[in-house]
Amino acid sequence: MWLLLCSALLVTNPDPATPEQRWQEAFTARICALEEKHGIAFDRGWVPQVTFDIPDHLHPMMRFQYGASYDPLTRGFMVSPFRREVADPRLIDHELGHALADQVSRRIGNGMWPDMKGWEDLSVDDRIGVNIISEGIGNYFGGPDSNAEEGWLPESSADLTWMVRDFIYHGGHWLVEPIIKRYGERGIAYLVTHRFTFSGGDVRTPAKEYQRKALEELSRSAVTGSQ
Repeated sequence: MWLLLCSALLVTNPDPATPEQRWQEAFTARICALEEKHGIAFDRGWVPQVTFDIPDHLHPMMRFQYGASYDPLTRGFMVSPFRREVADPRLIDHELGHALADQVSRRIGNGMWPDMKGWEDLSVDDRIGVNIISEGIGNYFGGPDSNAEEGWLPESSADLTWMVRDFIYHGGHWLVEPIIKRYGERGIAYLVTHRFTFSGGDVRTPAKEYQRKALEELSRSAVTGSQ
């Protein structure tokens, strides 16, 4: 269905009139590409909605670095006005990874993910844990990452990588990649229903254990399900 829709868009709208249309059609086309590449499925009938803005809560120094974000409350996307003229496929794929995680969570009865309504109740470490999984999923669908290594994850609060936001993306990518690559949507379902937690500043050791346990449990359930 999505492939037919993509083909129709290319025929009927060769030159979208507005940036909003251009980005929306780019999102639809990338949905097709991701479904074919990864063997996953987005919600049927879902039409990505795009607005151009920057979240109010962002620090002024971060506003020019902002690219886009997915909002599980509205199920739509916010794209920086500075990027409105060119629809970036890698950026779109990353944000679609967030949307897919939310959709898988709702399908299995787990509700919105991340649960933004309970976000303020989480500790700083718990928020970082959610972000590592969330941005790891986004980064995985965004494409290959040569920096996706466990070494990005801090081993102590004194580790300088705490000063670099990229550890959430690269380290998260390393954490979730084998889980999604081997188990697809089942892997995503595991990630959104099993919170990643750590304490004392050591993120790497709990991440390695989380990954090991996830692969073990998913492998065991796959064998049980096939019997």
